[in-house]
Amino acid sequence: VYKRQTSGSSSSFASGHFIPRMLAQDFSTYFPLQRATRDIVNIQQNKPDQRIVPLATAMIASYNAALSAGHGAEPKSAMLKPYEAALNIQYKSTKRNSP
Repeated sequence: VYKRQTSGSSSSFASGHFIPRMLAQDFSTYFPLQRATRDIVNIQQNKPDQRIVPLATAMIASYNAALSAGHGAEPKSAMLKPYEAALNIQYKSTKRNSP
């Protein structure tokens, strides 16, 4: 079983939750990408903190690439798929761990 690291600068709920599913190619039932995109667009448009705008812009670009490729109904971790297609690779775990 994948264990989330409890220390280090990259430790987060998102890395512990989504990365194992992405590596397992598990794009099943979770919050759909099209709804997540609307949330990020709202953050960018409201601009409560100007420091978040570059991050939100980069996220929107990644999400829009996945939406354009037809992955809107899939979970937001499907934003990985356009990168896999563009690079002609597949990110996956070499271990038989489940998320």
